[in-house]
Amino acid sequence: MKKSLLIIALLFSGMVAVQADDISDAKAAFQTLIQYQKSDDPNSLGLFTPTCAITYTFTDGTNTKDVPVPMLSYSAMISKAISEKKGNHDTYENPTFTKNGNTVTVNATVMTEDKKAEPITIVYMRDQNGEMAITQLHVVVPVAQLPK
Repeated sequence: MKKSLLIIALLFSGMVAVQADDISDAKAAFQTLIQYQKSDDPNSLGLFTPTCAITYTFTDGTNTKDVPVPMLSYSAMISKAISEKKGNHDTYENPTFTKNGNTVTVNATVMTEDKKAEPITIVYMRDQNGEMAITQLHVVVPVAQLPK
């Protein structure tokens, strides 16, 4: 009986360690993303999977409009911003990290330079090299009027 409990305890401790590693690796990847954004580092694009699902949800407070952004378009937009060398001065407030199977979800609020609060969700999953990569990005953008 004691041997069975020991084996069960070891199995559960191993499971917790794997989860803790995924979460700590996602936290490190998230911090890398922030640093790359602040320094206009083109390596930020390497943190996304080629098939990353990106969605912007525009809201006027009453209505919403979801706009999917293909990864190629997003890459072009980010590359243009990086080439302008302005640095991203947004801050991420209250990030939470949640393990969901083989992914880690980050929920936070982005405080933009113009003082808008934009909820953001980033989903990380290990890529073929075992590194945490962004597979989903969802940003809620408050606007005065929804885009057409």
